[in-house]
Amino acid sequence: MRILQCGVAYSPNVGDGLIASCMAYAVGRLLPGATMVSLDLAGRTGFAEDDTRSGLLGRTGALRLLSALPGPARRAAVRFMLERRLKALEPEWSAMVAEADAAIIGGGQLFADADLNFPLKIGRVATLLSERSLPVAIHAAGVTGHWSREGSAHFGALGGATLRAVGLRDTGSIGHWQQQAAFGPEPALTLDPGLLTGDAFPASAPGAAAPIGLGIADATLLAYHAEGGVAGGGVDFQAQLAKALAKAGYPVLLFCNGAEEDARALDKVQLHPALAPLIADGQVTAAPRPLTPEALARTVARCRGIVAHRLHAIIAAYAYGLPALALGWDAKVASFHREVGREAHTLTDPNVCPADVAAAVRAAMADPVPEARRAAMAARALADMAATLRQLGLPVAHPAEAADGEDRVA
Repeated sequence: MRILQCGVAYSPNVGDGLIASCMAYAVGRLLPGATMVSLDLAGRTGFAEDDTRSGLLGRTGALRLLSALPGPARRAAVRFMLERRLKALEPEWSAMVAEADAAIIGGGQLFADADLNFPLKIGRVATLLSERSLPVAIHAAGVTGHWSREGSAHFGALGGATLRAVGLRDTGSIGHWQQQAAFGPEPALTLDPGLLTGDAFPASAPGAAAPIGLGIADATLLAYHAEGGVAGGGVDFQAQLAKALAKAGYPVLLFCNGAEEDARALDKVQLHPALAPLIADGQVTAAPRPLTPEALARTVARCRGIVAHRLHAIIAAYAYGLPALALGWDAKVASFHREVGREAHTLTDPNVCPADVAAAVRAAMADPVPEARRAAMAARALADMAATLRQLGLPVAHPAEAADGEDRVA
């Protein structure tokens, strides 16, 4: 049995790959012997591929160009670049669809209309799925508001597919879907598969001397996709935050989720003059750029808590039972903490200062993640995956009956 996962599994931001890896782990438990194959919507076929290999302009240059253009011109530029690329990918994608028994679209913030990027990609995949009458489900996807008319039309191509289920990862996404999508079954809440990170990539509990992980993200990239202001962005802010955390007595581990822009920002933070003495004496260290989802999971697992903007660093921390302070820039960050009862540990004020963030980290560390709830959320994520597979007509075992031999990602 072959299940096609349509998302961004090979994104340089390996948090997206973490979702796909956890989804594959869940399928391995629930459908022993089944194979999950990733159709990456950017055309990537493996990790650590740069943007030229994906057939797109280098993303940094493209974002700078697009940000300088008015809205209509941006959408026209994206349409021009993507339509050529998608036409080239169509034979490969068509062959993948032909070999599949079912398809899942998700997870990640896929139903977002940032200058038609995902609408064009998902619309093209939807057409191929429709041509084969392949059973399709959306699972644990994020949805933003403010779809354009053209974007809505491309997403609406899913209405012509055999869409069996619409599973979204938070209540905000459900609301946006209900307001904008005039197709498909009634949406249901399906928890993010990243909640299974601790099961897919088991790790020992960190010791008392473990560091606080400080996730570094590029402020320009966050701002381009942000729904509001960015709390705690910029190289200087992040360097001063690392200094404040070290001053508060925490060893600090700088890390990123792997996006090229984030990796460059991490390099700049390490070179910031404020951190030179702290790096010299080992109070501040840095993890290498993660090139795979497992590398990101292992980095998070070695910390005793984290502070980050990137959603799947925060989800991975929760999956390991680690306190996290979420820095806001997109509603999805606050939505996740709300779903797991950690909303008190989200900062959304774009004017917050490093000292305030350091104090909020101390508060988060003093509020441990309840193990019973963490385990229940992971069990729900697995049960939600089972429900989606059943809606696709697949012979799923009850999660509790899953074979022990199928419960790890290789």
